[in-house]
Amino acid sequence: EGKVWKGRAAGPGGLGLPPLAAAAGDAAGAAPSAPGCCFFHLVRRFWNQIFTCVSVRLRDSARLRRSHTDRIKASGLKLQLCTNETQATRESFVRKLRALGFDISVSQVTAPAPAACHLLRERGLRPHLLVHHDLVPEFAEIDKTNPNCVVLGDAAENFTYANLNEAFRLLIGMEKPVLISLGKGRYYKETDGLKLDVGAYMKALEYACDIQAEVVGKPSKRFFESALAELGVPPEQAIMIGDDIVNDVGGAQQCGMRALQVRTGKFRPSDENHPEVKPDAYVNNLAEAVDIILQEM
Repeated sequence: EGKVWKGRAAGPGGLGLPPLAAAAGDAAGAAPSAPGCCFFHLVRRFWNQIFTCVSVRLRDSARLRRSHTDRIKASGLKLQLCTNETQATRESFVRKLRALGFDISVSQVTAPAPAACHLLRERGLRPHLLVHHDLVPEFAEIDKTNPNCVVLGDAAENFTYANLNEAFRLLIGMEKPVLISLGKGRYYKETDGLKLDVGAYMKALEYACDIQAEVVGKPSKRFFESALAELGVPPEQAIMIGDDIVNDVGGAQQCGMRALQVRTGKFRPSDENHPEVKPDAYVNNLAEAVDIILQEM
């Protein structure tokens, strides 16, 4: 059925994006601002003042996705990745992308762990880590002696009863417990099916300790705002493309961005009747999303 413009009303010109001449760089007679893109859990594309996020998985038709990113590059787009990945360091993440043929550097990756480290230093917090063992190197320079907070990531097999109970005991014993979560996802899709994400374990600790976690990754407003601020892209001229109705679409919209829901990956038909989040549009796949972005240029 092609592009399905359900959800929040779009402007008369598709999504109603500002024309190219209205971009800040062009208006000032200078070179346009750097475009970009990011993917895996979260893909962000910047073009002048257009910011796009796409939620995809590494192993799902990598060659086809490269063709879409090549189309964007050919149109003058520069790539900037912003991912909610918490099972690997940025270096490892980039190696996986390069192995699949993507030309990307570590400096082009925005992720929750570095943002969490910044928060820990800023507030003098010493974390007890309940994260995937491959993510631990991101916290190498953080003081972890005598913990006064817990940092929670997608620990996968490390989410044992013993490890969760240790985190619980630390939190319940603190006068002012601090739980920092590197995301709030409910589940994600792997080649062998759906898997519980960090949000499920975050909620368990919140309930047990009667506290509210501070979310550093998506869908936190801080995460989206920091990504926008880092590249100087205003939210009203930003588009998000994602497969997660709450974390991708909802998270972006609460920052004033527009958002497209892709009917792939984590998408479920029931998402189209979500009581709170209404995408600006639905697309059937990443190719349609790229078509929309290129048509709006």
